[in-house]
Amino acid sequence: MAYGKLGPPTSTDPIEDLLFLLLGVFAVFTLSYDIAVLVPISLRDVTIITAAACLLPMAALMRSTGRFLGGIARHCAQTARSPGSWFLLACCLLAGAVALLANRPDADDSFYLARAVLDWEHWTAPIVPVYPFAFTGGSGTRFTSLPSWEHFAAGLAGLSFTHPLTMYHRVLPALAGFAVPFAWYCALTRVSHTRRAALAGVAAILLLMLLDGTTHRGVAFFGLLRIWQGKVALTALIAPLAIAATLDTMRHGRAADWMRLLLLGLVGMGLSTTAAFYLPILVGLAGGTFWLVYLPQTRIWQPPLAALAVFAYPALAVLPFYRGLAGGEALFPSVIASNLHEILLIVFGAATAPTVLALGVAVCGLVLGRRSRLLGWFTLWTAALAVPLAWPPSADFIVARLTSADAMWRLAYAGPVLLAIGAGIGALMEVRLLRPAVSLGLAAGFALAVFLGARALAPSPFADPSLRFPSLAQKIEPGALSTARLLLADLPAGRLLAPRELSTVLPMLSARLVLANFREFDAPKQLTFDGRKLGAELALAHDWISGLPFAGDPRPALAAVLRAGLDAVVLSPGTANLPAAEAIVVAEGFRRVVLPTPYLVFQRGGG
Repeated sequence: MAYGKLGPPTSTDPIEDLLFLLLGVFAVFTLSYDIAVLVPISLRDVTIITAAACLLPMAALMRSTGRFLGGIARHCAQTARSPGSWFLLACCLLAGAVALLANRPDADDSFYLARAVLDWEHWTAPIVPVYPFAFTGGSGTRFTSLPSWEHFAAGLAGLSFTHPLTMYHRVLPALAGFAVPFAWYCALTRVSHTRRAALAGVAAILLLMLLDGTTHRGVAFFGLLRIWQGKVALTALIAPLAIAATLDTMRHGRAADWMRLLLLGLVGMGLSTTAAFYLPILVGLAGGTFWLVYLPQTRIWQPPLAALAVFAYPALAVLPFYRGLAGGEALFPSVIASNLHEILLIVFGAATAPTVLALGVAVCGLVLGRRSRLLGWFTLWTAALAVPLAWPPSADFIVARLTSADAMWRLAYAGPVLLAIGAGIGALMEVRLLRPAVSLGLAAGFALAVFLGARALAPSPFADPSLRFPSLAQKIEPGALSTARLLLADLPAGRLLAPRELSTVLPMLSARLVLANFREFDAPKQLTFDGRKLGAELALAHDWISGLPFAGDPRPALAAVLRAGLDAVVLSPGTANLPAAEAIVVAEGFRRVVLPTPYLVFQRGGG
């Protein structure tokens, strides 16, 4: 491979080919799953179709399959003699271990995983297109979840006779985390002059993922520490592969390069609906500004066509559903970011944050390494992304037509920041006199990351009080997990209203108890979106029994929710005016069920 040079087509890395082959398996599952959303087939059928579509061609082409596997074996044997290969393997093992052992609960998992658990428990029944909340019955489109990542975990669980959480919280994060450094290595080999420089860039990016916990949506938490979620895998794993495929397409334009872009578009949508706007913008900006800088070596039609290639599947198969779901702020309870300044703060933090400081060092590295064209490309790319977000009319248009104020901040990951940091550190490594200083600096950085993480000191992400490390337990708060298991063991199947800390855990374990709501805004928003009543009352009652702040008198709301038809109710010990809530529940025909938990559990007609 010609590192960082605009030469003729070169042979691809067999390990890279293997990674894309594995992504192809997930792409086939995604396509089968999206068909199942429209056609009544089961999760078992989707899994069988995927296995057949992937394994039968390999069995039919045994000679080609053998040559492919033999090529990988020979490549591994050859590269095993290189210290750089062992270094890259060490980075991958470290990333995989951190992704597996970092235990940081996230309430979003209930939204992502609940339907997958439901379809896993009803393995042979048609896939349920929406979660059937107690008062919605699965109507409407609010919870039509097009990404297939969680169902992929459930399908693997069905094949291996395990629980989806085992795949979702243990197997998939370990595999995805292991692949993250290699994905960035693939991107950096396209812009680096030497393999040593690409490896130094990988080390720098991995270091930031272990060191910069400045913000909740920053490099660490959207790198390794939440990699089991599809939206994080999209930005941490698929984005660098998309950059690599884009550069290959710009430089060589081989059929395989275009096919990789098409594949990544399908894989991206399988991970998160964010891919519908994120990947085309990433590919279009990277390719378009690359054309401007390297004008003689590429053609003007390639950047927009590359963006269309990665956008092909979302546009043809998914985008109509996505626009119906994401428009008009109908779905989200609050605005996260609506302009460039807010995006920079919530993703990169203040000017003294590690990622910002590393970017400054990287720019100096590009200057000292005489990589002026590369610096020009990154600058144009950044400007092309930042200017529309900084200008209010265009920012409003982006929010209204392309994404939302709750997801627009993810466009920060469509910029070249991490790639520029990796390339800049690599450029310093290309300067012979600075090579020892760069190696020492990276070693010192990893030592600092270990020290701050062990001491739980900022800005380390391991200073987050909700994060446990190392831990092989489910990525769920232990107290809520034990109580949820107790409720599932002692309550009969039925419809349940439970506090937020339990209602976000229960559907990840089982669909036997049908939740009235997950978080403050899930079922209430669906009821409102479907034009049905009870949305406001459910939101107010759920906040009250969860011990959350609320406005107004929640007593009539709770009574209305109970009368709508529930089989069980759980009150948090932190509920404000708990005796009043308990009196309402008893007056509506519920009786206390004594369980070894601080929560108050009531069952209709129970005793």
